[in-house]
Amino acid sequence: MLGEHTLFGKVNVYTLQPLPDHVDLEHVLDTIEDRVPSVFFHDIDSVFIGHFKEFEERQVNAFYSDGALFITNDQSTDEDLLDDIVHETAHAVERMFPEYIYDHSLQVEFVGKRKRLWNRLKQHGWNVDLDDFVQLGYQQELDELFYMEIGYPELSSHTVDLFNSPYGATSIQEYWANGFEGFFLRSPQRIKDLSPQIYNKIITLTNKYK
Repeated sequence: MLGEHTLFGKVNVYTLQPLPDHVDLEHVLDTIEDRVPSVFFHDIDSVFIGHFKEFEERQVNAFYSDGALFITNDQSTDEDLLDDIVHETAHAVERMFPEYIYDHSLQVEFVGKRKRLWNRLKQHGWNVDLDDFVQLGYQQELDELFYMEIGYPELSSHTVDLFNSPYGATSIQEYWANGFEGFFLRSPQRIKDLSPQIYNKIITLTNKYK
């Protein structure tokens, strides 16, 4: 192994393949410890940075599985690495509190935003099916519509007042993770304004377990 660090003195961070020279892992980890409460790492034992076959199989560059974060070493900046780790931490947190996070209030908030997005896309000439937009989970066809056909640059103009970023429209799970990431790495106030249910859940969990 090329290096080992820790988060909060308990989460082992292993670099299995080297990061680019201009990416400062220690700075990224210090930033996480400064901004994200340690309670959200309760179910994370390890972070592995490198290249894994699942990246191609799942078409992702990071994922959470069985108490570990798997993060690509192909990072452009410190911010990209920071985003990946905190985003996947959010997916670990959803495993800790699934019924609390994905309750009726968050479902209503998410579907309401999806319906508004559907209406905007329809008004701009996109042939979209409302039935697809009221589903909560991941749908490959909808993901491809957002990413490949419409494209995130255009989608951003339709989602700027609905989602923290266009990726948050992908599914309710990504809505949560994208909002979690925005809360701790960007602006809590923006998440409060955009996604009050996500904001309230993060505040409640932080205060309950700090």
